[in-house]
Amino acid sequence: MDDNKYITKRGFEIELLNCGELISAFFQSHNAAAPKPPTYTIQGMGGLIEEHPLDDKSADTDQEKAALAQYKEAAAAHDEKTTRDFINLIFMRGIRVVEKNGDWADEQEKLFGIQVPSDPAQRNKHYLTTEVLGGLSPDELKEETAHIVSGVMRMSGMDREAVSHIEGIFLGTVGPDAGDSDTAGQAKRRLKKRSLVLQPKVRGGRRCGGKDGTGN
Repeated sequence: MDDNKYITKRGFEIELLNCGELISAFFQSHNAAAPKPPTYTIQGMGGLIEEHPLDDKSADTDQEKAALAQYKEAAAAHDEKTTRDFINLIFMRGIRVVEKNGDWADEQEKLFGIQVPSDPAQRNKHYLTTEVLGGLSPDELKEETAHIVSGVMRMSGMDREAVSHIEGIFLGTVGPDAGDSDTAGQAKRRLKKRSLVLQPKVRGGRRCGGKDGTGN
């Protein structure tokens, strides 16, 4: 199979696009907006004042514990939003789905009264979530989503460590029966501490498209 193609367990063919610049901009923006942990100061060697982030071991006072709890809540909300937004980015701009049933939109509208989006990128996402991934078990949904996300990242030239981190995050957080959110959050914060390395793609890979989602 071509590097830029992924076949789902149901036999749907998904073309993976090169979205390196968009993914890089996404993480730069979301990482910049991440809440900052509360800090405490100590007097180090030579009388220098050192500032360190609070954690469960260093938070002693009620005020420090309250500040740390507030930060954890804000960080968890930010992680959840980042995950949601990244799925939207991948589903709307990072892939093209080959539609197996050309009448699916008419069926949804006539039989179920569903308004299928006319915008190509939104339609792409709608088809993926309702026809390709709809009805999967929570575990199957996690697995398929992780494969699609990591596939787009590989096509975008992202290094293996970054892809591995993100794949682990999605395997632990996507779907109704989410995995250990602390583990996912820790993995995401490890990723934030290092640069996202994007290697130029020498071969293959239709470029990530504009709003129309065509990838041309």
